[in-house]
Amino acid sequence: MDSQEPHLRTMLGFAGITDVTFIRAEKLGYGPEARDEAIRNANAELALVA
Repeated sequence: MDSQEPHLRTMLGFAGITDVTFIRAEKLGYGPEARDEAIRNANAELALVA
């Protein structure tokens, strides 16, 4: 269950920011290989959004 994203959407919406895209880098604590892959994937997704 993700409680952070809805909270951030609400807080940003209150400030008038409604066009929000979240990029996740999950499994950072699963070892260096998993962390590096998660960061690579997040950077690739970020490049598509930017």
